[in-house]
Amino acid sequence: MKLILKTLALTILAVAGLFASNNANAQMNSDWTYCSAENQACYIRGRYDLAFGDSQSERWVYEMGATVPGRFLCRQQTFHDRDPAPGYLKECWVKPSRGRGGPGGGGGGWGVRWIGCALENQVCNVNSPTIVRYGANGSYLQMQVVGPVECSSRRFGGDPAPGIQKRCEFQSQ
Repeated sequence: MKLILKTLALTILAVAGLFASNNANAQMNSDWTYCSAENQACYIRGRYDLAFGDSQSERWVYEMGATVPGRFLCRQQTFHDRDPAPGYLKECWVKPSRGRGGPGGGGGGWGVRWIGCALENQVCNVNSPTIVRYGANGSYLQMQVVGPVECSSRRFGGDPAPGIQKRCEFQSQ
């Protein structure tokens, strides 16, 4: 009986997570297309920019210009074991790649302008709600902030580019 109740509870949580994930789709930029929930397969073929993260916390990791042979698993291991939002159910989003470089390359140069605001372990100040990203060499975590934000792995919930000096940049309006 306990096993049945536990299975039922997990099923309800999984369904609730899927509804929360689908309702959060509107928060992602219209250039991106929802692909799958965490630990599910995403079926696409070609060169894509991939995002793995959580719409509620607005924390994401990216693979820019990835060549996908037909499918990939939406999971932390696909994104070099980077978990942008520990404790949150994550999802994958995709868009056709317009950048250069291979997986982890690029840099989001498809019309978005990023302006440097701090080096790693310094403070970035933004006056209005805006997206700030933290990382290097095409691997970033990002969140929406207002005011000062510490440019660190601790604040952004992970190290998007281990062993590399990182920086914070904000999205130009």
